[in-house]
Amino acid sequence: MPFYPGAADYNNGIISVDQALKNPTVIEQRVAELAGKNLLVSNIFAEGGDVDGGSVIYSKITEKHLYTDADVSERQPGDEYAVVYSEQPDLQLARVQDFGGKFAVSDENRKRNNAIDFDNDTTRLANTITRKINRVAIETINAGVEAGDTNQLVYGGNWDSVQIDGATPTPPGERPHSQIATTVALADEKDLGIEYNRMVVSPSMRAQLRSIYGTDLKAVLDDFGLELISSNFVEPNRVYLIDQEKAGFVRYEDPLTITAYRDEAHRQTWVQGYAMPVMGITLPAAIGTIELAL
Repeated sequence: MPFYPGAADYNNGIISVDQALKNPTVIEQRVAELAGKNLLVSNIFAEGGDVDGGSVIYSKITEKHLYTDADVSERQPGDEYAVVYSEQPDLQLARVQDFGGKFAVSDENRKRNNAIDFDNDTTRLANTITRKINRVAIETINAGVEAGDTNQLVYGGNWDSVQIDGATPTPPGERPHSQIATTVALADEKDLGIEYNRMVVSPSMRAQLRSIYGTDLKAVLDDFGLELISSNFVEPNRVYLIDQEKAGFVRYEDPLTITAYRDEAHRQTWVQGYAMPVMGITLPAAIGTIELAL
């Protein structure tokens, strides 16, 4: 189930505050459109799957769980095949989280069709729900890194003074693409079919990479099959490489939902929005980190 699976008719983009409050699915779509532009979690985790009883039970896989302890052997006629065994992964439990908020629309603003204030309130709600889910997504990745079994490269230098051109260019082994290549190689050596396709950095690191490579940055990323994504919740000296299909999952017990209800005592209508996601890391090796010196 994605963040917002529904659809609504905008009436060619023209709708009054009163119509929106009578039909909250229209507000849902507006929030979804705003949130979808910056929703990090759907870009770094696989979506879909069921949520049962407020949680998801899953397995965290490492290389020892994907191959048998002993190798398969050649069989001679009349012989039995060798017994092979592999350790079963421990079960993990990820619990649903419930994120939401609400704002009030006075009867006066509703009657006067104060669409600007209404749209501003809707935008703020969308931005806040998005920010919360994005923060939890990065916290989930950080927890996976701290638990171990990820591909972690600690680089003693930083990229602040990297020069591609000029009289004294930085040696190739000290440039960003060298550390990226090393981290990709660490994943390849585990032979788990990992293909990093997302590179998640802080906004300052994104700017730094643009400064280093200029218009060639896209070619560098394309060479590794990476899409560059930035998030305010990533540490400025940390780079994540992620296989979006294998690293982890996000599911929703309830996707983005907007409701509206009356408050007659104050002559206003409350607009309430929430989403109930659950996230987990299923293959830690599908996350690579590059730690740079501060």
